[in-house]
Amino acid sequence: MATFSTPPVIASCSSSSSVPPTIEIQGIVRRHGAVTAVDRVSFEVRRGEFFSILGPSGAGKTSVLRMLAGFEDPDD
Repeated sequence: MATFSTPPVIASCSSSSSVPPTIEIQGIVRRHGAVTAVDRVSFEVRRGEFFSILGPSGAGKTSVLRMLAGFEDPDD
């Protein structure tokens, strides 16, 4: 089974942080059986920003998007 380390936080190079986020995700977790697919993921997207989720196969990208869209509920 592959393990993934948490990447370092990358500072946003967006517009002013005084603009409230359009999307805000804080510490979401999703497990599929014994596998933790998403482990405390947090991010903000502000109006006008481009945002992408990158990672290897099995890293939890689709699970994050499914939770964001409301198709799955986060655990915890």
